[in-house]
Amino acid sequence: MKNISYLLLFLTSCIACKGDLFERSIQIDQKYVGQLALTAELCDCDTMLTIFLTKTIGVSATPNYLPIENASIVLATQGDQYVFVYNPITQFYEHPTNFPFGTGEQIKLTVDAPSFKKQTITQTLPPNPTGVQIDTIGMLLRGTIGNNINDIRGGNMSIRFTDAPLVRNYYIIEVIGEGEGINLSTFTEGKLKAALLVSSQNINVEYNSSRQLFINDQLFDGQTVEININYLAGLGWQEIEHIEVRLRSITREGYLYGLTTSKYNATTFDPFAEQVISFSNTKEGVGIFSVSHAVSKRF
Repeated sequence: MKNISYLLLFLTSCIACKGDLFERSIQIDQKYVGQLALTAELCDCDTMLTIFLTKTIGVSATPNYLPIENASIVLATQGDQYVFVYNPITQFYEHPTNFPFGTGEQIKLTVDAPSFKKQTITQTLPPNPTGVQIDTIGMLLRGTIGNNINDIRGGNMSIRFTDAPLVRNYYIIEVIGEGEGINLSTFTEGKLKAALLVSSQNINVEYNSSRQLFINDQLFDGQTVEININYLAGLGWQEIEHIEVRLRSITREGYLYGLTTSKYNATTFDPFAEQVISFSNTKEGVGIFSVSHAVSKRF
């Protein structure tokens, strides 16, 4: 009985340790001091750029991250500065996407939060793919998820583009649905805009997180490549009126963060899965600052 009890305690501890990205394991008699936790994945495909700022917590059965509300967050491009303003309703620092994301441009993010060291992180926008063509393969699959027979429920897409040569490039493909449904994070019903399930058998896909395809150009540097994908409505959708297919060219740091975080989430609550450490480029704390450019087509 004692051995079984120890085993259950071990399994419970492992599951708790892997339960959340910003949790940190501590000794029982240790006073935990949280680190700054930053999530700043900026893409010109969004109408509003958002940044979430909190601090890490000790392992908990019900993690609750309180936002840091009184920080100074400034984004600097070539000679211009943009101040992010905290929105107490969304709990994000926000700024409209009203400035260009140019290839090769350096973008600096400075975060100054009380009780934490001030830090600046720099990202350089990657080259954009050229000749991007996004087309349907056959007919869009309609009906069955809602009362409207014209509801989109899935289909196949072809994405063709030419990769910029002589530099390692990183891409993320995703399909965004717009319509009516239930937000599975808040369990509220209404207008919904979220990523659909996506898959591909293409050899260039490094990882499929079920909602994002991670691709690097190791096998097609400087060449034209065509990637066929399948997409499908997941749980929560009641009606999908439009879809948007996105090909995002992203920095190496943003790619590694998305890749490792997706693998981390895939092994959550599995005590026997190989541990995955989420990538971070935040020197004074944990988290990510990354930038990406998107080419998209709406259907």
